[in-house]
Amino acid sequence: MHTGTDVTAPLAHQAGGPLQGTAGNDPANARDQPRDATTVHQMGLLAHQRGDAPAAAELIRQAIAMAPRTAAFHGSLGIVLLGMQRAQEAAAAFRTAIRLQPGDFGAHAYLGAALAALGDYDGAAKAAGATLRLRPGDAAALHMRGVCEEKAGRYGQALATLDAAILADPASYTARLSRAALLLAMGRTPEALDAFDAAIPLCPSDTRARQSRILAMNYLPGSTMRDIADTARRLAPAAPVGYVPASFPDRDRSPGRPLRIGYVSGDFRNHPVGYFLHSVFAARDPQQVVVSCYSNTQVEDPMTARLKALVDHWQPIFNLDDAQVAAAIRADDIDILVDLAGHTNSNRLSVFALRAAPVQAAWLGYFGTTGLAAMDVVIADRHVLPPCDEPTFGERVVRLPDSYLCFSPPAEAGPVAPLPAGLEQPITFGCFNSRAKLNPGVLAVWARILAAVPRSRLLLKAAQYSDKILRREIAHAFAASGIPPERIQFEPASPIAAMFDAYGRVDIALDPFPFAGGATTAQALWMGVPVVSLVGATWPGRQGASLLHAAGFPDWAVSDADSYVALARRLAMDRPGLVAVRRTLRAAVADSPLCQADRFARHLEAAFRNMWRVYLQASA
Repeated sequence: MHTGTDVTAPLAHQAGGPLQGTAGNDPANARDQPRDATTVHQMGLLAHQRGDAPAAAELIRQAIAMAPRTAAFHGSLGIVLLGMQRAQEAAAAFRTAIRLQPGDFGAHAYLGAALAALGDYDGAAKAAGATLRLRPGDAAALHMRGVCEEKAGRYGQALATLDAAILADPASYTARLSRAALLLAMGRTPEALDAFDAAIPLCPSDTRARQSRILAMNYLPGSTMRDIADTARRLAPAAPVGYVPASFPDRDRSPGRPLRIGYVSGDFRNHPVGYFLHSVFAARDPQQVVVSCYSNTQVEDPMTARLKALVDHWQPIFNLDDAQVAAAIRADDIDILVDLAGHTNSNRLSVFALRAAPVQAAWLGYFGTTGLAAMDVVIADRHVLPPCDEPTFGERVVRLPDSYLCFSPPAEAGPVAPLPAGLEQPITFGCFNSRAKLNPGVLAVWARILAAVPRSRLLLKAAQYSDKILRREIAHAFAASGIPPERIQFEPASPIAAMFDAYGRVDIALDPFPFAGGATTAQALWMGVPVVSLVGATWPGRQGASLLHAAGFPDWAVSDADSYVALARRLAMDRPGLVAVRRTLRAAVADSPLCQADRFARHLEAAFRNMWRVYLQASA
């Protein structure tokens, strides 16, 4: 899900700064002349303009050595280092520039950008505050502070700040986009949809608001597959007018050779895509597929390292434009290019619109039609995409036999804890899904469950619950249904190992609707926690059922709210049964198709082989 836009760079750009302006004539033409600090600094600026960041940094450091108290030189060095992804050093340079010239608006703004790149969102928000003291009401500074406040977990405060940014500059596309994404994260989906609609006309050429609008439809109760598909076709990226797609006449057409599969994602990391992808890569047959990954993010973590070790080729693409990415993929002779993001954050569907490979398929990271005319296939299963919904897809539907997901047992997960309620303590229900999925209908049904199970409690754990305003909103919703606040517990997000440990405090997991859990459902099952899921009318509303069927527990997926409440109560009232489930669930899941990576990989490779045959026949 989009959780906001990166506004630190736009703010820094608007701030002005040492690298803006001209550097004058190239001093390199006068190498034999004496050089003062200003001349060397100008040489560094020119090197930066040429794209030679290492040379720029070295020259600017030389200028600093000659004139160490020149604030502009330190600011220039920080900008170069920030562009080199050396944010820690950049922040130090900007702090020096500020110490030497405290009133430099640009240095404060760039310091915010560097701190945000380091994940220090509190520090970045304070830097934005410093810029606002220098330029009260500056729209870009307000925007940056609002986004950083959100990322620091202060959602209510962030909304007020973004409202102020829009008041200061009503035509700001990025501020409106950030506000819309924030509303979605806060569970205010109807308002978010209106906000995305308001942003789209301000920058029609930018795809972010349009794609976020498509994504947000999946959170809206009452949305149908037809509604979402119509929105996708209307707002999805498209190739430029007059663009002629590439053809692939020289491609080796041998039907049985290993296929070159390319995966495109911004989520090759500790993310649901990484969790579901890891074991599939580990189980692949190199005689059938050669795998390349095109990574659209600078973020790397231990999961990234694991994935890199399992594939044949890895290329970062976050710094390349669409035409460059498409050219690189074509140069690699990729046969089947697989999108793993859909309309979620960090996607590159615009590359697929340019036809980068003979066959293009969507899988794993999204849950519906992409709306792209150039997307050939969508990979699904019979649970998430029944035949009745197939006409809403422009892509050809390929169904895997079990589930379209394969869960990788996580290295960070510890042993299953004993049932926290035991035989006598109150039952704790839990949901670790994003606040965005908890609409008023979900909260009302959960209140019925708490009323039906005496003394029971509900543990909600997600990033948004660091914010007291959001906690208070939910507590009030339950209080209106007769559930006192002390029965609702909140925890913010935590590192992944601690998140798994938190399942040791949950007896039964409750799946939200109409957007059910994916990774959260599989993780709960792995930690011995049964999951109650309500089967919806859309793909994301059915992914819980897909996982539960593959895991061997189809009875935990029910078709209506009354059955959902009844199942939760029945599980809660059967303490010996819960104890037995807790003791045996992980082993059952491990032995099920949900975790049988070899089985899943063979099915996926067979699907790829069939896609290739269809292409060969159609292009003969």
